[in-house]
Amino acid sequence: MKTSSSKPTVTSKWHIEVPTHQYESLPSIFKVWFGKKYLIWKGKSLLQSCEFLAEGIERFMRLKKTDDTDYLYHVCKHIVRTRCIRATVEVIDNSFIKKKGDSESINGYGMLVMEQRLLDKAKNDADCLNNNAEAYVPNWIKKDHILKFEEFIKKRWKK
Repeated sequence: MKTSSSKPTVTSKWHIEVPTHQYESLPSIFKVWFGKKYLIWKGKSLLQSCEFLAEGIERFMRLKKTDDTDYLYHVCKHIVRTRCIRATVEVIDNSFIKKKGDSESINGYGMLVMEQRLLDKAKNDADCLNNNAEAYVPNWIKKDHILKFEEFIKKRWKK
């Protein structure tokens, strides 16, 4: 995929404008805006994550899926209802790279906690299109970060 230093990159399967001209394709938490409604999302790479979403939206629409437990159900329902033809990305945070000497790692725990706080805040927001109450844990997040996040979730429920 060709990116520009002066314009957003547009995904290929479904039109999502990704601000690669402002942000590097780093691990990020972001909102994808479909008109006035949004989806909270995270990814190891901003552009790759948006491509994944665009492919998922295109596939969901093409196959005319109706599974209301699918993570894209509310998004695609909104797209059909409003005839939305494009989305834009708002990066919330992309400061999850930790440097230690010459090596870099991703602060997966920080990403999960931030996503969870955004989901908690959006819990009763009619403009939020997320289908999940808890942050999704992808397989690229380190096990120790997952365990720490699970403890965070347990403490959250005790309050």
